[in-house]
Amino acid sequence: MSEDKVSGIYALFVGLLYMVAAVGEIAGFLQRDLIGGVMLVVISVVYIYGAKRFLQKKDFAFIVGGVFLSVIYGLLYLSIAFANYLEYLMGVKDFLLLRELRIEIWLMLVSSPLIYKVWKDIRKLKW
Repeated sequence: MSEDKVSGIYALFVGLLYMVAAVGEIAGFLQRDLIGGVMLVVISVVYIYGAKRFLQKKDFAFIVGGVFLSVIYGLLYLSIAFANYLEYLMGVKDFLLLRELRIEIWLMLVSSPLIYKVWKDIRKLKW
C-alpha cells in the first residue's frame, strides 16, 4: 500500500474521530459545548472530504486545511488550559489537569502524523 493511500485512510480515520467527538460534545457526553461541537463537525467534514479527494488522486488541499484547523483549534485549547493554570498559580481558581485537557487537544495529537505528512509535502513544493 502506498504512502498516499495510507495517509488518505488515516485522514478519513481522523475525520471520523472528530465526528464522534463532535457528537459527544453536542450531546453533552464529553463537555457540553455546542459551539465547540459545531467546530469539530466542520473539521471532521474537511478531513473526510479531503480524504475522499486525496484517495481519488486529485489533491491534498482539504487535508492541509483540516490539519491547519486541527492545529489552530488544539493550540487554542492548550492556551486556555495554560491561562487557567496561571490563574490557579495566582490563587484565583481551581485547576484540574484532566478537566483542562479537552478532546480537541487529544485530537490534535492524534492528527500529528498528518501534520508531519503535510509539512513534508509542502516543503517539497517548488514555489
